Amino acid sequence: MKKAIKLFSYLLLASTLFITPSLAATAVTPTVARLSYMQGIISFSPAGINKWSKVSLNRPLIIGDQLWSDIDALVELQLGTAAVRLGEQTSLKILNLNSQIAQFQQTNGMLSLSVKSINKNRRYEIDTPNIAFTTTKSGYYRIDVDSKKDVTVVIVHKGSATIYGKNASFKIKEGQSCRFTGNNLKGYQCSAIGPTDEFDRWSLERDRRVGKKAANYVSPELIGYEDLEFYGTWKVIKTYGRVWVPHVKASNWAPYRTGHWIWLRHWGWTWVDEQPWGFAPFHYGRWIRFQNQWSWVPGPRHITPVYAPALVAFVGGRQFKLQIGGEPGIAWFPLAPGEIYIPPYQVNRNYFIQVNISNTVINQTYVNNIYNSPRVNITYQNINVPNGITAVPTTVFVQSAPISTTAVQVTPETLASAPKSPIAAVTPESISVQGGNQTATAMPSSEIVNETAVIKTEPPPAPAAFSQEQPLLVKDPGKPLTPEQTEELTNQQTGGPQTTETQPTTQQPTEVQQPPEVQQPPEVQQAPEVQQAPEVQQAPEVQQAPEVQQAPEVQ
Repeated sequence: MKKAIKLFSYLLLASTLFITPSLAATAVTPTVARLSYMQGIISFSPAGINKWSKVSLNRPLIIGDQLWSDIDALVELQLGTAAVRLGEQTSLKILNLNSQIAQFQQTNGMLSLSVKSINKNRRYEIDTPNIAFTTTKSGYYRIDVDSKKDVTVVIVHKGSATIYGKNASFKIKEGQSCRFTGNNLKGYQCSAIGPTDEFDRWSLERDRRVGKKAANYVSPELIGYEDLEFYGTWKVIKTYGRVWVPHVKASNWAPYRTGHWIWLRHWGWTWVDEQPWGFAPFHYGRWIRFQNQWSWVPGPRHITPVYAPALVAFVGGRQFKLQIGGEPGIAWFPLAPGEIYIPPYQVNRNYFIQVNISNTVINQTYVNNIYNSPRVNITYQNINVPNGITAVPTTVFVQSAPISTTAVQVTPETLASAPKSPIAAVTPESISVQGGNQTATAMPSSEIVNETAVIKTEPPPAPAAFSQEQPLLVKDPGKPLTPEQTEELTNQQTGGPQTTETQPTTQQPTEVQQPPEVQQPPEVQQAPEVQQAPEVQQAPEVQQAPEVQQAPEVQ
């Protein structure tokens, strides 16, 4: 996926997490996609690593990540109020992902896009070798790409979309199926859609799998909320209101214990839980121990949730190395309701406030004061909960090894004397980015990976190789690179995408007469329309503002 045909010149985002001052008013907030379903052989190439490996359920996916679904494989990515699903032999790369756009590059195979509710501030774009597909409308869309035949087929079961080629564009209406060859929208054919196939039926069935109870208690934009209804129980705790209690059998279970840690560019150390429901409760909200049960307390429903890589505090720091069995170790525990989250990545004031008030009931003045304070003392509730702290040797942490089988006990005396920090002061390795060392058993051909794509919206620059980032990460363990460091590495890259400036015109598709027995599009069940939550404040600025702070080490 080295080449691209771009249709307009757009201001580039400097990175996933930081935007220029000129973009601040648009309140672009970075986000991720959740790998929420896998069947069959799925291969994965993370941003910055030129290697295909196996991938784990619930992994957050970011800009630059690539997926390949092999023969008879199925994949689902959750985006909050939308989902992208892949059929067999499908190649997908994430080009851009934030509160305003979800942009993907598809160079082979079958893809469905299900948009459950209208958000006029967010658009979806699928770029193929023949066309760029865009929509802001709720609906169900199907895109098939045959790279060998140079063909893309777009089917709009419900909704409407705009198609862009090299020098033209037009809208596809509900009930239409259009076939494209080349990249200039010449010689295309449109007709009424035919019957759904097995892939569509699976995808539509996934759409109907909506947690109705959870939708009453959390924002519909909270990624992964659909699973909560099937794996836990909602109840009321007087102090905290509506909470969710997971169905877990292990007596020693605690949040952030059944899974592993990975390193994500810009986000830093990120938790990947192995349980089928293990996304929403570990990237949003807070945890409380009540009546001998762990309960998840979601943030306010009316505020758009802001994703976090892991809502925990760590034991130890750069000036204090936790020792476990004579070797370096690291420990952590979940944040409780009302406790502050201090991101390890660089943030501005508005982002700092939003990532906290959207995930727990907390006084905004208190949040603002902590942002202003370079060093603060925080009394953590869950550090005193029996069996609430999880500890492992540092090697286990770095190598993305399973935590549940390697966790060890740490004496109360050791924990009491160690500082508590928002940052895991550990330097990542390439295996941390991959999420383990399991090599892929199947991968796309080089022709598919390097295929040209038509691109409507110019995406951010391609991520630098992790091998270039690592020497800088060693200097400040546990902290992702600053915007300045990221920009410098990006500028050092050569051989970027080949682009062609074009200016599209608008035209309407030519209708092809349809035989009388073609079935009409199936009824797609849509999630209830919801009121838009207040707009999330902007993500961090590229330039170092005076008030931007590095995450402090908490005593």
